[in-house]
Amino acid sequence: TTLNTSPSTQLTISVLKQAKRFVTTTALENNTHLPTALEYTADVNSFLQNFPIKALLSSTDLPSLTKANVQMFQHYPKVRNSKNYDLYRLAKLLESTTEALRDQIITILKSQNVMTTPIAAFQSLDSELTNLFSTWDADYKKFTTFFLEQYKRRGRLTTSTSPNAPTTTPLQLLKSLNLSHQPLQARWQDISSFRRDHSSLLSVVKSVLSSSSTETSTILQSLTA
Repeated sequence: TTLNTSPSTQLTISVLKQAKRFVTTTALENNTHLPTALEYTADVNSFLQNFPIKALLSSTDLPSLTKANVQMFQHYPKVRNSKNYDLYRLAKLLESTTEALRDQIITILKSQNVMTTPIAAFQSLDSELTNLFSTWDADYKKFTTFFLEQYKRRGRLTTSTSPNAPTTTPLQLLKSLNLSHQPLQARWQDISSFRRDHSSLLSVVKSVLSSSSTETSTILQSLTA
């Protein structure tokens, strides 16, 4: 049998029902698995339809991006109400959002010259981005606990019966995810450390050397170049 949920098939079934051709209608529905397909689609759509990915993709600053990520993590537990959206797909959904998160952060940072912007402005930016990363890490820790609890209840990662269905354990699956924002997070920590050290060195030079000396002016120019 083949699955056929095209509008023409649904129209045919509707016409047969109106004509009270119930035997033919039942045979057609069973042959196309239409009720099962519609139930599956409605179930999956009920989980995905309000997923706040648009909020993430439309974020133009770090606080709104942080808020969008919190909303996504709040949405993931709704999967407990879905019979057909399995845990393997949930993990892969989270994985895909980290790529979008990385791209949005890069887009926002491109509007800032993070290596030369005044230290006060940089510290504000650093605080917002550090908060975003730390919030994501805390929410992911909660997600991991939820994910493992759901696995205990369901007893499987996927609803697929295919021989090619994943056979990994839930912890192995989570560890294998490519969390695309994490290399950027590590790189930002390096940048932040460099800017703090550079600012401290600049302050030491200003306080130790006479601001009126030619030597001081030369050193300060080299440090701020």
